[in-house]
Amino acid sequence: SDTLKLGVIGCGGRGRGAVGDNFAAGPGTTLWAAGDVFADRAKKLVGDYTNSHKERVDCGERVFGGAAGARRAAPL
Repeated sequence: SDTLKLGVIGCGGRGRGAVGDNFAAGPGTTLWAAGDVFADRAKKLVGDYTNSHKERVDCGERVFGGAAGARRAAPL
């Protein structure tokens, strides 16, 4: 596949910016997983990018919250 699957840990300013930078760099990246200590922050990031880049977000159930949850995004 020619698609790079992104997993972001920390969905605040830097994580959000990293996803935006990857999307702006060109096609070929998909947001695949998101994790943050605060679950609502991870859900908001995925929701916001789904609204603005629907074809590039494919997280499904891979949106994690809590300290352990944030680490779950890493091995995906």
